[in-house]
Amino acid sequence: MAQEDYDIAILGGRVIDPETGLDAVRNINIRGDLIAAVTVESLEAVTVIDARGLVVAPGFIDILAAPPRRDEGAVFKIFDGVTTVVSMHGGPMDAEEWYEQRAQSGSYHHYGTTVVHGALRSAAGVTDPYAPATPVQLDSMIVMARQALRAGAVGIGFGVAYVPGASRLEVLRLFELAAAEGVPCHLHIRHFGPVPASNSSLDAVEEVIAAAAITGASAQIAPIGSMVADPADMAAALWMIEGARARGLNSLIQAPPSPMCVERRQPEQCQTGAGHQSADDHRRELPRDGRPSRGSRLKTRSPAPPPGRACCWTDPRPPCASPRTAWTAG
Repeated sequence: MAQEDYDIAILGGRVIDPETGLDAVRNINIRGDLIAAVTVESLEAVTVIDARGLVVAPGFIDILAAPPRRDEGAVFKIFDGVTTVVSMHGGPMDAEEWYEQRAQSGSYHHYGTTVVHGALRSAAGVTDPYAPATPVQLDSMIVMARQALRAGAVGIGFGVAYVPGASRLEVLRLFELAAAEGVPCHLHIRHFGPVPASNSSLDAVEEVIAAAAITGASAQIAPIGSMVADPADMAAALWMIEGARARGLNSLIQAPPSPMCVERRQPEQCQTGAGHQSADDHRRELPRDGRPSRGSRLKTRSPAPPPGRACCWTDPRPPCASPRTAWTAG
């Protein structure tokens, strides 16, 4: 194909791709909304962008925010390089309605949401945050959570600390469902510590590790800095999670500004920001006519990576079971 068949050429930028480890000056060719080439060769296209002195990188993904409903907040995120916003902390009971509302109002970002443990409890009739769900209520929670996941929710969110009566079995059953549906569990853990002694953040971290080990679900503790309050407990929590990783557990923590990867891969393969999709898997969205392109829902789960691939995250995508995401050139 002749070079002039390309729509956009981005020339001379510092291209950083955490998935491949690329960090070098390169030229990029775009055709339509796909990156067609990353090369050292000189390029021509209908539109040529001089990116010398600039960084060209995949779009950033915010996992700890609700997708902005107002253009002002959305534009701020775009200027920060964020192209995907996923509400992993909280979400609706009716995922399909949530996505329909987003589609009707339009979005500058790709967007997604979880279904949330606390809302499931309320919908099942568990009105007392200090009471566990009954067996019948728990069965109802599982049915509703499965419906939400199949309607497009990208994970199960937990604020276990805010419903202290929730039983360990509630957490385990929802982890079991997440594993079966190929989505992660994202948690504010049961205790933040260190006072009183019964409010042990280490017990809460141990609960997450155990649930991941028993069910095979992927777990995200986020953000670890506010979940484990005592510095001595933090050192112990990181030791526990490192031990879980060394023994093959599929769990991770998020610690701004960058997370620690805790994944079923070799530690040396974990690089901040890396994902498991290949370059061919990524959709690339670019601004059109000087305005950000409109985002779309995250709804397709991709398969787990092959053995030996890293799965480390500064983005919200469920580890090894996530929707594909966007790249932004700029």
